[in-house]
Amino acid sequence: MNHPQGLALSALPADDDTLIPRADLPRYLPRQEANLARWAHEGQGPAYIKVGRRLVAYRAGDLRRVATAHRPAENTIAIDRL
Repeated sequence: MNHPQGLALSALPADDDTLIPRADLPRYLPRQEANLARWAHEGQGPAYIKVGRRLVAYRAGDLRRVATAHRPAENTIAIDRL
């Protein structure tokens, strides 16, 4: 499932223990499913849970912590090239 450009992201579920399948993550984070799979293979990114042989899911609380850690500082200003 690709995240359509320009669409607003959904808020992560309030319950930190809610499991979100990897295929649904682009609804919540601006990352493609393939990036998350690569990060998991490389031991990077948020912690994940493997359910059965194929389903990979992430806890909402872990995703929230990763998103917060990678958010730009409030005083960061983006400057376009001149």
